[in-house]
Amino acid sequence: MFQDTVKRCLTISKISEIFVVTNETQKFFVTGQMEELGYSLPGNNLLIEPEGKNTLPAICFGISEVEKIFGVSDVGIFSSDHIMDMEAMDTIAAAKDLATHI
Repeated sequence: MFQDTVKRCLTISKISEIFVVTNETQKFFVTGQMEELGYSLPGNNLLIEPEGKNTLPAICFGISEVEKIFGVSDVGIFSSDHIMDMEAMDTIAAAKDLATHI
C-alpha cells in the first residue's frame, strides 16, 4: 500500500516534493520500499517523528518541517493505509492546475 501511495503521489508531484513521515523503526522499511520503486527520497524528505502520537500530530509535524524548507505551502496528505483510485488523483491534479492559474 505504501508503494501504491507513492505512485499516486508521483502523478501530481515530483519525488523532491514528496515527504514521508514515519518513525525510527519504520524508516528502513520506507527506504527499502522506495528503492524497490527505483527512487530515493531526498535526505530532508524522510521525516522521523520525534515521538509517536497518532496521525494528527504526525501530520502537524510533517507540515511544520515542510514549512521550514518552503515556507507556508499547500500540501496534500496521503496516508499509505488509504486506497484512492487514479480518478481521484486526476481530480486533485486538475484542482492543482486550476489553483496555479488563478
